[in-house]
Amino acid sequence: MSEEQIPCQNTDETLYREKHSDHWGSFDDKLFVTKDDGIGIDVAGMVYVKPLKQWHSIESKLAIAVKALEKIAGGARTVDCTEQSLLPYKMLKIASAALAEINGK
Repeated sequence: MSEEQIPCQNTDETLYREKHSDHWGSFDDKLFVTKDDGIGIDVAGMVYVKPLKQWHSIESKLAIAVKALEKIAGGARTVDCTEQSLLPYKMLKIASAALAEINGK
C-alpha cells in the first residue's frame, strides 16, 4: 500500500531571507509569517514558529535572566567556570538563584 501524495501550497509570507552556501549545499535562513499569524524563524533548517506574544515573552525573560546573572556574578559579563570558587555545587547555586530571580521568587 502506498501513501497518497497530496500537493500542498506554502502559504507562509517571507519577511526576510538570507542565502548561505557551504560544503553541504545551499540553504536559506528566513523570517516568515504563517497563515495563522505565527512568526517563524528558520536558521539552517531548524524552524521555530510561535505567536508574536510568545516571542516577546521569551525576549523579556532573556533580558531578566541576563540582569540576574550579572547581579549574581557581581556585574561581570563573563565568569570563568574553571576557577576553584566555581565548583559544580556553587555553579548550581548560582543557576538556582538566577532562575528564582527570573521567576520573580
